[in-house]
Amino acid sequence: QHSALFGWLVEFESGLRRRLTSADKQEANEVVVDPPTDVAGVDPLAPTTTAAAATSPSSKLVIFVFGWGGGSAAELTDVVEAYRALCPSALLVRLAWNAKESWAMRRACAIALQHAARFWVEGKSNNDHQAATSSPPPPPQLLVHLFSNSGFMTWTEMLRTWRAACEDEDFAKSLSHPLPSVDKVL
Repeated sequence: QHSALFGWLVEFESGLRRRLTSADKQEANEVVVDPPTDVAGVDPLAPTTTAAAATSPSSKLVIFVFGWGGGSAAELTDVVEAYRALCPSALLVRLAWNAKESWAMRRACAIALQHAARFWVEGKSNNDHQAATSSPPPPPQLLVHLFSNSGFMTWTEMLRTWRAACEDEDFAKSLSHPLPSVDKVL
């Protein structure tokens, strides 16, 4: 059941990403991916705290921001900018969705998970960390910021999609990178 859906997703993901992230299309029912910024200005001598670790160039932090009912990804820009200021090396993914338990919502969750999996495996911060140190890279991390009922419904759909990706072998093969189980990133 999931195999056909996610085979289609992989095939059309690049076109969907262009369409869904263009500035003139930032409406409800979309996924917007904000890649990490250059982290050259991060102070490596900053105190070791959760915030300092999250801003480290070697961080493998993905932040999901889920909007409220009737909201749009564009309306989440100020939240994303605040997280970007705190965590410049993080991958930020925002979803504004208004269709509970829909095929399109699950597809959006799968797109978000695919970006997260790719970042956890290939992210610039991972390569920089391995080149700069002989220690293993940091574990993948996830921060979820949700607004209102719709944000919680999106998180619920994300967890269902994530579970399917980890349990269904065909689904897992359709993703471009392996997806860790939820308990490994929270």
